[in-house]
Amino acid sequence: MTAHVKLLLFTRHQGDPICAAIAAKTRSQYTHAALLVDAATNTIYEQFLPHCRYRVLEDSELDGIHVFSIEGWNAERDAALRTLVATREALKVPYWPEGLALFDAVIRAFHGEATDDDWHRHAFCSMEVFRDIRESGVALLNAHDFEVTPAILGMSPLLQRDSQLTSCLGNAALALVDSGAATQNAAN
Repeated sequence: MTAHVKLLLFTRHQGDPICAAIAAKTRSQYTHAALLVDAATNTIYEQFLPHCRYRVLEDSELDGIHVFSIEGWNAERDAALRTLVATREALKVPYWPEGLALFDAVIRAFHGEATDDDWHRHAFCSMEVFRDIRESGVALLNAHDFEVTPAILGMSPLLQRDSQLTSCLGNAALALVDSGAATQNAAN
């Protein structure tokens, strides 16, 4: 398991039917947000249709993902976040595609503002990541949950760009080579 959760921003999201619409509306390269919960297996936690979930990234996705460490993150916050997302995943908190319309200030003017309480009922990807991190003790930005697009999330001064994700197949192969070398050294 990775030492600390990392924030992921996607420049493309495999299988996402609304990815292009988000990029066009926000005028950003970022179309999706998620949390890396295990770097050894590239397991992420994300809010996606039909509900939040854990999944393993495919190698073909890796070059379209930017990885960020969170300033001020520590083991206590990490444990709190892991407990929180496990609970939300068990509850199958639904994805909120209608909430994406709130990215537009004109629509908010006619529809009305959402509330930060919406997160308890449903969320979209960047709203989920932003609120999960805030509930765990770090306020990335001074904003409402429903206002935070993947692009805005990436503007947090508390995010530091981290190294790119690597293939888990490569990690497994290295582990096998290392264990084989250790076995051979032990036999000698």
